[in-house]
Amino acid sequence: MFSLKRLSLLALAGSLFLTACDPDKEDPKVELPNPSERVYVVNEGYFPNPDGDISLFNTTTKTVASANLYNSVNRTDLGVNPQSMTIIGTKAYLAVTASDSLNVVTLADFRHSAGLHLKQPRYLVAVSATKAYVTQWNGYTLPGTVGIIDLATNRLTGTISTGLGVQPEEILLGKNGLVYVTNTSSNFLTVINPATDAVQTPIATPDGPKNIVQDNAGNIWVLCSSYAGTTDHLIRFNPATPATQTNISFPNDYRNGNLRITPAGDQVFVSLGTGTYQLPLTATALPATPVIRRNFYGLGIDKDGVIYGATPRGTANGYVARYTTTGTKIDSFQVGKYPNGFVFN
Repeated sequence: MFSLKRLSLLALAGSLFLTACDPDKEDPKVELPNPSERVYVVNEGYFPNPDGDISLFNTTTKTVASANLYNSVNRTDLGVNPQSMTIIGTKAYLAVTASDSLNVVTLADFRHSAGLHLKQPRYLVAVSATKAYVTQWNGYTLPGTVGIIDLATNRLTGTISTGLGVQPEEILLGKNGLVYVTNTSSNFLTVINPATDAVQTPIATPDGPKNIVQDNAGNIWVLCSSYAGTTDHLIRFNPATPATQTNISFPNDYRNGNLRITPAGDQVFVSLGTGTYQLPLTATALPATPVIRRNFYGLGIDKDGVIYGATPRGTANGYVARYTTTGTKIDSFQVGKYPNGFVFN
């Protein structure tokens, strides 16, 4: 025989069940800052857990609007090892390497609008109004590739091979219209003509090219870091004469891995084990003193010259610190796990 207390508990449980299942009940809304106030932080998560996500920082209030933006808006995990976020028009493309997915969201509300199943996607760049390239590792048993994405349909329409055992990483659309791909397990850059998708003559580099930027003089910079080597390299070359290279070398300490450039393209920053350095476009050696005496897992520079440096904390949430161009710390804030990069509107 049921007691009144038990009946009351059952009634309460039923009420909660109906509320939870009510299709008309809206999820709490995530308030997004104005687009000009947004800084997105890509968090890889603690591998192999599916806890990677995008954190959103408001530059006006100097607060984190959402630590896990994708999950908060879409009520589902983004996946394992989000590697990069690329804004193209009104959408953002989120490459989630270990989940073999490229998720598309609308920037206005960050809601999921499309998804592609791709093998280990890494970085993406728009090469025209209707086409993008995405680098794919494809494991170690298949050739690395550059996937061709139709931006109108968000479908994979073809692939371009970069070679067996080669892991294509960052990708740059050069001012000359050619595309340059770093291949981390190699000693060369893949060069592609996006008008025809044809591979051009590769450019030889020191071992382990992984980060690539282009300055406002048109020169391309590449950070090369090999786990098997004792010396790493920051090279610079004119795309018209790629075999002629300025080579800045320094000891390999397995923590060299962030090359960034200001939005104006007039200053280069590289984060090494000995600190974060600021280089002029004519540099032939590292400065004697770093601008910030810290090495960062993720590095970014916004349009105002503010430097963002990300530091992971193992299984705990990571932190981001902001600095002036002279290295003075502005503030810091907590984000998701293993923050590795930044996207500025």
